Amino acid sequence: MNLLSGAEREIELPREAGAPRRVAWFRDGHAVVVAADGGVYRAGAPPDGGRARLVPGTERGAADSALDVLLGRPAFARVVPCAEPDALCVAGDTGTPGLLARGARDALRWGDDSVGFFLGSAVEIRPVGPGRARRLDWRNPPARPRQMTVFLGRLSP
Repeated sequence: MNLLSGAEREIELPREAGAPRRVAWFRDGHAVVVAADGGVYRAGAPPDGGRARLVPGTERGAADSALDVLLGRPAFARVVPCAEPDALCVAGDTGTPGLLARGARDALRWGDDSVGFFLGSAVEIRPVGPGRARRLDWRNPPARPRQMTVFLGRLSP
């Protein structure tokens, strides 16, 4: 969706891409990255046109970072699925991942200082540092919400 005009555009993946699994914005906000069964793809953000193309090896690190839910700036950890089902953990460079939340799924970076995730159909937002967790007041949510993304770039007309 073009955040300036509200116009929507569908990103077309090549047939060999398979099913899309995760989507995120590249840090610069000019492209979207899609992880699919058949690879990782990049497409220009709306209103740019064109099909998604396989991410070349030179951009793979940036694509993987965009898809990861990194905590802090600079990043000091990332959110990963826990070994136990239906739970999210925080993993740093060393040590065992620590529990973030049970019954949680589909985490997303909520700016540089917070992380958001689904608890059922509710969205919880937790600060990375001190502070209180809060719930997103979401009226008339879709029946099965999943995989939110957040745009961290700058809008320019």
